[in-house]
Amino acid sequence: ARTVKPAIRVDTAPHVDPVGYLTGVFQIAGETPLLAGEVSLFRDGVFAGKSRMRQIAPGEEMELGFGRDDLVRVIRREVENTAGSSGIITEQSTLRRQYVTSIENLHTFPVQVHVTDRMPYSTHEEIVVEMLRETTEPSITEPDNKKGIVVWDVPLEPQAKSEIRFGYSVVHPSQMKLAIPR
Repeated sequence: ARTVKPAIRVDTAPHVDPVGYLTGVFQIAGETPLLAGEVSLFRDGVFAGKSRMRQIAPGEEMELGFGRDDLVRVIRREVENTAGSSGIITEQSTLRRQYVTSIENLHTFPVQVHVTDRMPYSTHEEIVVEMLRETTEPSITEPDNKKGIVVWDVPLEPQAKSEIRFGYSVVHPSQMKLAIPR
């Protein structure tokens, strides 16, 4: 048995579910690895459940989820969804979408909020996808070479709020019909 003091992070993917999930991130000290198997999770001294973990070598980072965090409020709003056409000889269609994600820390301690969102990407030379300049600068784009993924790491003090603006445009020939999920 080992007791570790994890760094606390709240993960959210508001395009899927506008909820924060508490994640404990830690490294194992010493020379002995932790073997794979079942672990008991405690949150604030209260049993939170069981999970399974892979083998962890000394110094390797591990993440364990502790469930929903109701003291981090996440709200995602669509503020723009427009489509239009332009051009005389070769008509182009443009789609613009923009969202605002509001995050509020209701804890009595600071938290790091890890916000993941998605945007379309083009594999066709006639389709141009660009992030809007109004977008809050992301911490990471395409983590682990995952196309279309955008990440913001937002430190929030107790009782603090923050907003992330995120938007993109897609320009393509009008004769092409695209299906772009929201």
